[in-house]
Amino acid sequence: MKLIVCGCSFSDYMENNDSVYGDLLAGFLGARYVHHGAGSGSNWRIWREVGNMIHNNEIAPNDILIVQYSNNERQEFWSANGPDQDRIINGVKRMNLREQGPEYGSIIRWKFDSHTWLAKPYTNEGEFAKMYQEGFVSEGFSQLQFNAHNLMFQSLLKEKKVKTIFLRSRINEGYELDEYHEKNAYRETDTDQKDVELRYTPEDPSHLNNKGHLNLAKKLLRHIKELEWK
Repeated sequence: MKLIVCGCSFSDYMENNDSVYGDLLAGFLGARYVHHGAGSGSNWRIWREVGNMIHNNEIAPNDILIVQYSNNERQEFWSANGPDQDRIINGVKRMNLREQGPEYGSIIRWKFDSHTWLAKPYTNEGEFAKMYQEGFVSEGFSQLQFNAHNLMFQSLLKEKKVKTIFLRSRINEGYELDEYHEKNAYRETDTDQKDVELRYTPEDPSHLNNKGHLNLAKKLLRHIKELEWK
């Protein structure tokens, strides 16, 4: 049995996190953990990773997938520049903002102000990211794209009978799900979102500290048992 978690930095290891809700939950379930939480990750990355896992028959009937959608405007692009070196902190491999891509290049993650860290002397990625932000981002168009791909994604998951929990997290909770996936979805509680003790820092409402990840893992475990998937 595998537990697969896809999302953005909300589901990823921050610099001081020893664990995330995904690997904690996998331990509770006795499952092998597949980590696709990625700092600055986009919904496009989620669709790409899960879609290819399905294409390659890498998701079995007893596996569980958790999808934590990110902001709709985020994107990913192929770059002719190579990937970053692996970052290992406290023995844990952290997700880089530039990861290995096909052929000789890399896949870079774009979000607002990403040009501030993509701007390196030997690349033109920062210039590209800034140009894209200033002239090629539309909230309305991003919503149209998300609506279409979210519908197709749900249809694929249902057709392939993938046990899926859409995690309506504080990052993105207001999207449409069909009746089947809404029944299995889990919504992060308002109390948890407002609890400062569960945050990475008191001033950062978007990320969880170790206690916050453990709290979410326990609640997801209870939800999975209620679904009778364990």
